[in-house]
Amino acid sequence: MPYVASMPHDPAPPRPFDGRGGMGGGSPGFGPPQGWSPYWRGERLVDPRVTDADRLIAVAMHLWWLGFFIGGFPFVCFLPVLLWAVRQSSSGFVDDHGREVINVQLTGLLLILSIFGAPFVPFWGIFCAVNSIRGAIAASQREHFRYGMIFRPIG
Repeated sequence: MPYVASMPHDPAPPRPFDGRGGMGGGSPGFGPPQGWSPYWRGERLVDPRVTDADRLIAVAMHLWWLGFFIGGFPFVCFLPVLLWAVRQSSSGFVDDHGREVINVQLTGLLLILSIFGAPFVPFWGIFCAVNSIRGAIAASQREHFRYGMIFRPIG
């Protein structure tokens, strides 16, 4: 019997991947449905293929600055670069988040070294700290994230 929308006892057929609204088919909790590919959640691209290890690495890259409170200054600055260098070729998700975090670090370095940018460093630092928390939350939900107000030399 063909699907008729007015029949409430017939379940709706699964929606195919439409590029913006998500994916259909499959049962939650029983593995990926057919057509398992990235989709849009609001304004952010979500990649359901991302592994838990890649999510953890992306979250750690966004929260690199928390290491200043622990006391590992030299290592903390290079943690995102190290994680990105190790995983960039095997995970597009880590590559994307790593590029974004390194671009934030380079922008901060340029502001600190600039005569005109130095007075804005405290305000920009607070802005980036808030956005890095937002980026870590997005990474934990398998979403791609972009910081605002940064220079992106690493495309």
